[in-house]
Amino acid sequence: MSRLLERTANLSAHSFLRVFKAPETFWRTLRCAKNDRRGYLRFLENSIEVERCLAGNQYRLPRSTWSALGDARVSDSHVWTGTSHICSRSRDFNIIIDGCSPYARRPFINRRTSEITIGPAGKPTAFQQSLVFDKISESLDAIDAISEGVSDFVYQNISAIVPYHDISNPRHFTSASTNRFIGQMMLVNPHLQSASIPFIVNALVHESVHSYLYAIELRHALLTERAPQSVFLASPWTGTLLTLHSYIHACFVWHALRSFWELDSAQSFFGNTSDFYATTARAGFVSNEFKKRLTPYKKALNASTMEEIMSLSI
Repeated sequence: MSRLLERTANLSAHSFLRVFKAPETFWRTLRCAKNDRRGYLRFLENSIEVERCLAGNQYRLPRSTWSALGDARVSDSHVWTGTSHICSRSRDFNIIIDGCSPYARRPFINRRTSEITIGPAGKPTAFQQSLVFDKISESLDAIDAISEGVSDFVYQNISAIVPYHDISNPRHFTSASTNRFIGQMMLVNPHLQSASIPFIVNALVHESVHSYLYAIELRHALLTERAPQSVFLASPWTGTLLTLHSYIHACFVWHALRSFWELDSAQSFFGNTSDFYATTARAGFVSNEFKKRLTPYKKALNASTMEEIMSLSI
């Protein structure tokens, strides 16, 4: 432990954030530290040694090891970055596009620890990989051009993007994030032509809010302990049936999307396309419909959650 603390203290701020803000570190800290303390400490030690290597310092690794972010694999004599890609606003504002690390190939688990229903992964072509990297980079640049504040929010809450090629549903584009790997989001079939830049921009803002809420929930639950688990509410935005927890998330997500797409700068950047996304996001707020559907379940929400929900308006 003393060696680990010493190595950690000697990390630069940049390397420290790469280890301790990584979605994999979040997961291992919250779930694995108590069950496998030795494995958890070994993961931290190896991740720190990888960062020492990447920074040009001496390092010790008994075997080939991935960085905590999944963007590099280091052995005794080689550093391999594979098909990862880094989008940067500054040295400390980076998002990894992870196409090959073990963290990108494992099952994507949702809140109830069941796999999100996506099909088996296909192997994208080199052209598709390059196309996806370019589209994500362009989308992040678009957010930055529209609002530096929203761009900061996205970069602060998303650490890694996993492009996923779903061969069982190859014409469908969607996105996902979970409270298991906070800061990691998945873009399913982003190589498709239908996955336009505005569509990806919308997904990035959408999943950033989910990640932000998941981080808040580490300390402050949105619902009371007595909240019903079998209640489903129809989303006033999509019509999808949502659990109470997912519905609360949706209220905040769609409020953020509406605020973003209604910016004058979004209109200037995307033209009439922004009107479509703004109208879609605004729909559930008309006549406070989203609040009306929550009325029977007010006691299931913590007071602070209810207060925040009630403050949302068109």
